[in-house]
Amino acid sequence: MTNKELYFLVYKITNTLNNMIYIGIHVTEKINDKYMGSGTHIRRAIKKYGMEKFEKSILYNFDNYDDMLNKEAELVNEEFIARTDTYNIVLGGRQGNFKNCVFVKDKNNNYLWVHKTDSRYLLGELIPSATGICKNKVNVKDKNGNMFQIDKTDPRYLSGELIAHSKGKITVKDKNDNYLNVNINDERYLSGELISIGKLNSINMINKVMVKDKYGNYLFVNKNDPKYLSGELIFLRKDRKHSEKSKKIMSNSHKGTCLKEKNSQYGTCWIMKNDISRKIIKVELEKYLTDGWIQGRKMKKVKIGKLNSRYGTCWMHNLELKISKQIKKEKLQEYLNLGWIKGRK
Repeated sequence: MTNKELYFLVYKITNTLNNMIYIGIHVTEKINDKYMGSGTHIRRAIKKYGMEKFEKSILYNFDNYDDMLNKEAELVNEEFIARTDTYNIVLGGRQGNFKNCVFVKDKNNNYLWVHKTDSRYLLGELIPSATGICKNKVNVKDKNGNMFQIDKTDPRYLSGELIAHSKGKITVKDKNDNYLNVNINDERYLSGELISIGKLNSINMINKVMVKDKYGNYLFVNKNDPKYLSGELIFLRKDRKHSEKSKKIMSNSHKGTCLKEKNSQYGTCWIMKNDISRKIIKVELEKYLTDGWIQGRKMKKVKIGKLNSRYGTCWMHNLELKISKQIKKEKLQEYLNLGWIKGRK
């Protein structure tokens, strides 16, 4: 069986409605496949306008991975991502960062990354979402269902007159892949018709592992994938170690962090009321106690038996691959037959 030819492509996608563009890279066996990029903004635009409003063209076709990366780095540079007519927000060439970009919120409460020179950001149309604007604030609703934002120390919020608008709510997904925010007592949620996003993510990631192929692409595969078991796909953190410089930086950054005011927990305590737990600064403790709060924290029950995610599992390690992994006990013999050894190295 002969190996199929691989194409190392640099492509451009154009929005025919507004002429905005996106440049990316793709490794494929079919030069005219249906791949249309994975960038956050380009995917959002395709969903908004429809696939038929976008055109894809191949800019370069290389015979190796490095040349493809170098060309993308050359094209998608700082000057390019600073332009207002591009969907790219990350430097090309797998440099993998949001240099000179800022996370913002628009008037419709949509969150996105833009370059710091974006005119909408400079004019104040887009507001930084992590600059302390919402610090010590909470979104609440009154008895009439009106929602607004107030200070966390507002007496109406402390007394329970105003309730956090997310209280008793949960984000779910229906059978048509629509996302909804419903009450935790909603019959559709309780019956299993609507599934919580957190549960979905947990289910989707069961027995999955993040790996890297020989071209440097990252992907999630099943732990029993033959290519992963054979070592063709490498566990992402295999043989990865911190450099001495990184160790020194981490050591210096942690020095003194447990001393009084440098400790994020210093001068705080937990209080609870009506099954609600909240952390406050100790100087405000008396005010909360007079309002009916009790000092302390209601702890979550520890999962035991089958409710524990590690129930019925064991560790295995492979001396040749130099890796350890956790597996279901019913697969123990299968791994032993493949040369794995029980235990964690």
